[in-house]
Amino acid sequence: MIRLLFDMGLPRRACDDLQSLGIDAVHLAALGFARLPDPEVIELAIREGRTIVTLDRDFTQLVAMSGARVPSLIYIRQNVDRPKSVALVRAVLAACESQLTVGSVVSVTEDQIRVRLLPIGGDEP
Repeated sequence: MIRLLFDMGLPRRACDDLQSLGIDAVHLAALGFARLPDPEVIELAIREGRTIVTLDRDFTQLVAMSGARVPSLIYIRQNVDRPKSVALVRAVLAACESQLTVGSVVSVTEDQIRVRLLPIGGDEP
């Protein structure tokens, strides 16, 4: 089961919606980490075995440059409201659960889901 960590740019109540569907999702604000720097968010995700869900492109660069296979990342490439964020995350989980489990960056819009296995630029299984 994929465990999600929502970044600050996303609606906090979207986690409540996902939790009501049986999806393990927490928001940085609910954990008391509203001002946590991006590298520390990545460390938190690794420690807790969570996939980061974000609107912040910086995460894709940080994860790619790390050379590591974790954490996985869902990068939503557009501003979204609560219902749209829930719908996009559900679509990604349905289509990409196995890739997220092994480590990947999933880039998503309303029209497209793109997956890059981690480490980016490394040998892909």
